[in-house]
Amino acid sequence: MTTATTTATLTRLRLNPQHRDTIGDLANAHRMHRRLMTMFDTSLGDTPRATVGMLYRVERHGHDVTVLAQSTAEPRTTALPTDYATVDSTPLGPLLSLLDRHVPVRYRIDANPIAIKTTEGHKARRWLHDDEAVQWWGRRATDAGLDLVSCTLTQETLSYAVRDDTRSKRGVRVPHGISRFEGTAVVNDPVALHDAVLTGIGHARAYGCGLLSLAPATER
Repeated sequence: MTTATTTATLTRLRLNPQHRDTIGDLANAHRMHRRLMTMFDTSLGDTPRATVGMLYRVERHGHDVTVLAQSTAEPRTTALPTDYATVDSTPLGPLLSLLDRHVPVRYRIDANPIAIKTTEGHKARRWLHDDEAVQWWGRRATDAGLDLVSCTLTQETLSYAVRDDTRSKRGVRVPHGISRFEGTAVVNDPVALHDAVLTGIGHARAYGCGLLSLAPATER
């Protein structure tokens, strides 16, 4: 068994579509990030998200929207607005303890697969698609302690984070691509996988990317 001492809590927020804040939060990844961070202490230093290990993913099923929020700190869900969402939380310790070497798993992750090219000191980011995106995820999965068995790029979504800017009343609108990868894998390095689950994978972790969800799978 793995001997990791750090665990996490997974909080499911089934959003109330009638609540006045729901549409705005879903339209702005920065606003959703700030909403979720209200569940934690406000005095968390320069890297509050990383300090509480907060990662999230938005999942849509028809008209129903669920936000999966994972954190290494215990969330105070009562800090959310009244009637904002139906909430339940699950400790991830039992799942993490099962992630030994050679254990088959099913996975899902929303990631931000990009290539960064620097020209004359300027960094240009390119959102990867199709085979390039799958290859990107294959490399990240290996680093995270997984040997991929199957991988499907099931969804691509362009999301926006609108940040406050004193120079503009509308703020700065920053786009980022979200690619959903799903499939099966075998645990190769439990320590690396434990770290990847708790800290996230890739860029845009504050904006709905990087949360790796796992479940035991039966080999066929």
